[in-house]
Amino acid sequence: ELDMSFGGATPGDLERMVALCGPGLASLSVRGCPRLTGGALGAVLAGHPGLAATLTSLDMSQLRGCGGRFPPGVLHMTGLRALSASGCGLRGALDRGLWALATLRELDVSDNAIDDVSSVLPKIPHLEVVDLRGNAGLWEE
Repeated sequence: ELDMSFGGATPGDLERMVALCGPGLASLSVRGCPRLTGGALGAVLAGHPGLAATLTSLDMSQLRGCGGRFPPGVLHMTGLRALSASGCGLRGALDRGLWALATLRELDVSDNAIDDVSSVLPKIPHLEVVDLRGNAGLWEE
């Protein structure tokens, strides 16, 4: 488990720590890291393809710079069982790339600007817990 939440870690720090932990890393939290962006997280994850099967939990909540979508490196982590992206600036329809996360059981996309989940949630077969709070575009006025 690597927890860098609310710290001052840079993208280089994240890269070094992930490399030190190796491909057996099961849980990563970069929640609220002000010097990290979604793009930096995606690049680090994409640079460590061995994590795709072993990383089971990722908390990227309150990470800025996601550009309204999940960073591509995140969507390649096919072993994820829990993904938290609360307050990341996600917007529009939920990313169809989540279909690749067939083992996902918990998804937190609260406090974003998501307005459609209908084409994605039914395609994630083991999903048990979904947090959609704070996505006003999902609810009819």
